[in-house]
Amino acid sequence: MNKKTICLIFAVLLCLSGCSGSTSRHSHKLSNNNDNFDSFTKSENNPIEETTPVMFSSVLSDSKLLYETQNETWRYQVYQHNGDIYDKFIVLEEYLPDIPVSLVIPSEIENSPVIAINGIDDTIYTSIFGKALNSNNPTANDVIEELVIPDTVIHIGNAAFRECYALKNIVFSNKITFIGDLAFSSSGITELYLPDSLKIVGRSAFEEGDFSELIIPNGVERINENAFHSYSLTNVYIPESVQYIGKNALRQKDITIYGHAGSEAAKYASENNIVFIMTENIIEDF
Repeated sequence: MNKKTICLIFAVLLCLSGCSGSTSRHSHKLSNNNDNFDSFTKSENNPIEETTPVMFSSVLSDSKLLYETQNETWRYQVYQHNGDIYDKFIVLEEYLPDIPVSLVIPSEIENSPVIAINGIDDTIYTSIFGKALNSNNPTANDVIEELVIPDTVIHIGNAAFRECYALKNIVFSNKITFIGDLAFSSSGITELYLPDSLKIVGRSAFEEGDFSELIIPNGVERINENAFHSYSLTNVYIPESVQYIGKNALRQKDITIYGHAGSEAAKYASENNIVFIMTENIIEDF
């Protein structure tokens, strides 16, 4: 058993024993930027409980658009929520200035929480840097390297950070439940720590990433087609909570899946001739 595999096994054991510090470990890489990062605490505009997972689709279905506007940095929409989770909330649509090396998503605008990025039209696959990426600036998508997403955000829509080739470090909100199709495809992410709140990973969401190991958090229910298809990924842990794994969600050669007997992960590995190691055996080894 090589050193890299042993490290993954140890990480899986920590995950199974209830360790949830992955996001905080990753956040140390962005400590210089976190001075500008204010977690949006519970208030009249954001009464959501700390441990409550919320799907953006359910919030949006009980809300109405008030207006669309912009400031110097963002084009965004303001919604009125008719339920008991929010009063008003913000959906970010486009980042307007030149693309920065480090980007901290705001936790609030107009005293209302930012809960979604690129979250309204599921048929549009344009990055939040859309104008810059579609301009004659060939290096626009090679600029951003670090991204911080605050804990108000529950939804990252389709293609939000697509083709940000230089993007290596991400601190995710610990309330995100949905990451859309192509959201981080063709990025340069070298280490990926997903939040425990996550439920759904969209098609090709992290396709062609540069990370070699991955722990899918317990609670994820759906991993869609090509979600983590990458020639860099060699070891992945998939929990029993996952009920669906789409076609080519992982590459089919030179990869090992760690999981539980009888799980969807075990079924996927068997159907695709992928090496599968049961976590029960790993626990016995230690």
